[in-house]
Amino acid sequence: MEQIISRREFWGSFYKQEKGWIYFSLRRVIYPLNISSKLKIYVSIGKDITKEHEISSQLTKLKFYDPITGLYNLNGFNFRYTEEMKENEMACLILVDIVNFTNINKMYGFKTGDYILKFLGERLKTIFRDTDIIGRIGSDEFGVLLTGIKKKDSLLLVLEKVKSFLQNKINVENKNIVIFTNAGISIYPNDGNSFEELYNKASIALKNAKIEAPGIIRFFSREMEEKTEKLKFAESLIVKALDKDLFRFFFQPYFNTSDLMIAGFEALIRIVDEDGKIYTPNLFIDYLENSAFLRKFEEWALEEVISKSRKWGKCISVNTSARSFSDETFFDKLFNISEDAQITYELTERIFLKEPEKVKRSIEKLKTKKNLKELKSSYG
Repeated sequence: MEQIISRREFWGSFYKQEKGWIYFSLRRVIYPLNISSKLKIYVSIGKDITKEHEISSQLTKLKFYDPITGLYNLNGFNFRYTEEMKENEMACLILVDIVNFTNINKMYGFKTGDYILKFLGERLKTIFRDTDIIGRIGSDEFGVLLTGIKKKDSLLLVLEKVKSFLQNKINVENKNIVIFTNAGISIYPNDGNSFEELYNKASIALKNAKIEAPGIIRFFSREMEEKTEKLKFAESLIVKALDKDLFRFFFQPYFNTSDLMIAGFEALIRIVDEDGKIYTPNLFIDYLENSAFLRKFEEWALEEVISKSRKWGKCISVNTSARSFSDETFFDKLFNISEDAQITYELTERIFLKEPEKVKRSIEKLKTKKNLKELKSSYG
């Protein structure tokens, strides 16, 4: 009687000749059978798993590779980092961010945006070595891991390579599109050992570069980290203040020298927490003036000073940011102030230095409004 001794199961890739050579994957199970004491045969049963194998390969690509550029995605980049860093004493992580990529997609379309991503990915491959790891690890962010760095002097060469990438002119359908980028750099092991640590430090450097101007490169430093933490604190403080109505004006009176009567008040902005803790402007004003929250804050501030001016019948003096003074919608709000409110706007010298001619025109325009009692420059 036949007896199954054991079985072996495996799969492999094969070629068969059927109108030319055809590649296929096969999962096979082989059963050795004892027919008699002198006769043993083998029975093979196979299943074509070519489609399953192709799907598995595609899933692996989707897991580790970016479908647009063909570079590593974040998962693949992280995986390669873990493999490479086992034998490296020094390495460099570079994050490159495309300036205003969202606007590029809006202006030229996603097809052009994808073309730009492919172009920049190929450009990075020509600038850096074959041994360097390159990936598209965000929607508009590339990562480059340089390994095998022997000494810190080599970082100067790295810097030159990055500088050569910061501005690119791309021709798409007879349109020359200038692409600017920023870069942030962290160093292994000085700034961290894990990919997460290095990525976070490079991100901090990149954010600081983006704040300055397009085309800026920054290395991570402890000072940058502290600055970023302050910005995060300022952002959370402002969001909370707007959400829970925590902004407050402290009104400081000023007097006529002739009779010592109150002539008006200067509105000094503060944030007062629910527990009564007071936050002064040095903790949040710089961030506020350059954030997306400025307009909402100004709407509240303007309404507040107008209300107090009407209530007290006195002039209220309030500071104006340079960004607001350059915004046409800001002037529309000023011209809609009713005649029974007295407002003094204080302008810092930064406004005059940045756009002197525009400021001059704006002041002439404002002087035609009767209830804008005074425009004065505030220094310091």
